Amino acid sequence: MAGCYVRNFRWNYRWEGQRVILRFDGVLFGYEVWLNGKYVGRWGSAYNLAQWDVTDKLVNGRNTIAVKVLTRSHAWLFDTNDCWALAGIFRSVELFTVPNDYVEDIVFRVDGIDFAAKDAKSAKVSIEVAVGAFEEAAAKTKKVYASLVDEDGMHALDFDLELKDGKAQGEGVVANAHLWSPEAPYLYDLVVTLVDAEGGKIERIVEKQGLKTVAVDGTRLLVNGNPTFLKGVAWNEIDPVLGRAITETERRGQM
Repeated sequence: MAGCYVRNFRWNYRWEGQRVILRFDGVLFGYEVWLNGKYVGRWGSAYNLAQWDVTDKLVNGRNTIAVKVLTRSHAWLFDTNDCWALAGIFRSVELFTVPNDYVEDIVFRVDGIDFAAKDAKSAKVSIEVAVGAFEEAAAKTKKVYASLVDEDGMHALDFDLELKDGKAQGEGVVANAHLWSPEAPYLYDLVVTLVDAEGGKIERIVEKQGLKTVAVDGTRLLVNGNPTFLKGVAWNEIDPVLGRAITETERRGQM
């Protein structure tokens, strides 16, 4: 079986000079996509996002996107998870833009925390940034800057990163670190900026990061060196009418 979705939208002048990415966060169970009659692609894993560069398929005016949802993709038996097999688009669909040079991946690690210190603890951290480009000949990135900013807007750490072959990495120590815990989930802003030869900003990415270590000691799960117990249930939200698109009202009614 299959279901079809069609949606019209207009070109946005802010997209000029950018790459436009079409992103699906979740479709049960698989799907194929067309934009203005041109085939975009297909995806068959319901709970994993998929995205495509659709810049060359857009027109300056009205655009039409068509989605054919399939109930029997290659992963449908696994994705049903013993639940009602309701098919359709159940998570967000969005268009967003990125420049020619873009942040491809960010890996941030807490390599160690000074637990011996009674009060002001320090955290050793490292970062790896991968930089991509849709057209290598037009790439302009010459430097990558990264900073860890606390909740008061103060720079807790500025990384000195060297960009080489599309990779930038660095490390440092956060003094007087605010550690993340379930009781006090303190989050820093990790700010990564791509800069051209003239110092102009190409792209800026902000991620939330908590400083913590997680380890297993025998049968104990340790978060920042402290034993932690996990409690939870397998809660598969679903409604006979709304499917998995549960509103807050329905969610509260099911509790």
